[in-house]
Amino acid sequence: MNTKHLQLLVSFLSNNTWEGLRDVLEDLLTPEEIKNIYERIMILQDLKTGLTQREIAKKLWVSSWTVSRWSRILKYGKRGGKFKF
Repeated sequence: MNTKHLQLLVSFLSNNTWEGLRDVLEDLLTPEEIKNIYERIMILQDLKTGLTQREIAKKLWVSSWTVSRWSRILKYGKRGGKFKF
């Protein structure tokens, strides 16, 4: 995804109310995509609180590979662990 795409997306999402944003996301994404985004956010939150990867995988019923992937993103990704919750 290039910078132009990200700028448009961020601008669009930031100009909506909570209800408007919820409606847009429900229109744009499938229920499965919404669930996947939720799981990713939960993994990041749990990693930041100090849960082990194994504990997170068990808690969220996801594979250890999935948790490991998001752990690497948290450590080495563009945001470098600076996600805000």
